[in-house]
Amino acid sequence: MTQIRPLQRSPGLRIAASAAAHRAAPTRPQTTTGDEQRRQEREVRLTAQRLLSRHLRLDDSPKHSVDTFWPDIDLDLTGATLIDLNLTGCLINTARFDGASFTGHVMFDKVSFAGHAEFDKATFRIPPQADGARFEEGVPPELQDAGTGGDEAGAT
Repeated sequence: MTQIRPLQRSPGLRIAASAAAHRAAPTRPQTTTGDEQRRQEREVRLTAQRLLSRHLRLDDSPKHSVDTFWPDIDLDLTGATLIDLNLTGCLINTARFDGASFTGHVMFDKVSFAGHAEFDKATFRIPPQADGARFEEGVPPELQDAGTGGDEAGAT
């Protein structure tokens, strides 16, 4: 995908977040089986999650360079179904995961939330991993026991 110009980042992010969070209404009669439809929906969710994590991570690799980084993002994944979400090393302004359903392994290692991160009524099938995570406004209660490696995660 071509890098989105700065003024287009928020709409692009909303589209990716929407794809991760919601099922699209069919535009034509369905000819796929239930299993095929579930597989396709899963692929859309995983692709949207990869897109988000790629553009919210900044490091020395060409894949996560300053040219592809989306700064100051307020992420809203309220009610989303997230599969094996990996936000390791991501830099996020604020985040809402209220009512989100996390399935599989969830990685918040070394993620940095500059503002609030909300997880009200979020469910995790497997406890999330959050080693070295930084929550500027304090660790959300839903992540208090999330493999945070002791003092590494918390209000800093």
